[in-house]
Amino acid sequence: MSQQQILGSIAKALGRPTPSTVTESLKYTLPPRAIDHLDEAGTLEAFRQAFVGINGRFFRVENWNEAVEQIRKIFMELNIRPEEAAAWDVPELAPLWETFPEIYRGGDIGIIAGKKLGITWTHGAIAETGTLALLAGPQSHRGTSVLPPVHLSLFSRRELVKSLGEAFDRLGSKDFRALNFITGPSRTSDIEMDLTIGVHGPAVVLAIYVENVD
Repeated sequence: MSQQQILGSIAKALGRPTPSTVTESLKYTLPPRAIDHLDEAGTLEAFRQAFVGINGRFFRVENWNEAVEQIRKIFMELNIRPEEAAAWDVPELAPLWETFPEIYRGGDIGIIAGKKLGITWTHGAIAETGTLALLAGPQSHRGTSVLPPVHLSLFSRRELVKSLGEAFDRLGSKDFRALNFITGPSRTSDIEMDLTIGVHGPAVVLAIYVENVD
């Protein structure tokens, strides 16, 4: 049965004239966004502004030596010892283990829940919204970014993307258990719209951009 016959049957059942033509589906195109035309430096600045705008704390360092020193400062500022932190056991974070071997790298959810700081590697830093896209896997446990009250994630220029669509395009073909999007600290409001920070996730979210990771 052709499309025209199907439409004719429906029109007859409804007591309406049979349509002579089929209306083409409307096609929508989004207008160009300012962020689409940014270079790498502009995209990073857009991420920084968006991330800080949702109460994230952003740091930029030149290399892993500076990243390690920045993490040391964060430990001291927040009064957290390395053994009170959990981190992903992924190659991207390997430089951490030389300086902080006490950091927990296992997958025991009970142990992770008892830590004060979770450290992850961002797979997509979305400039448009200041969102961190994290791929969960055997060595990159979801709980590390959710259960400790403080979440610290690192990324480089390779992970910087302009939009959610670009993040999906880049990450969609990768092998992972789950794709988590984190936009700032956890926010929860009750029926009276009283805002509470950190009830269903970290109250503090920090990001370190490492310029040169090689």
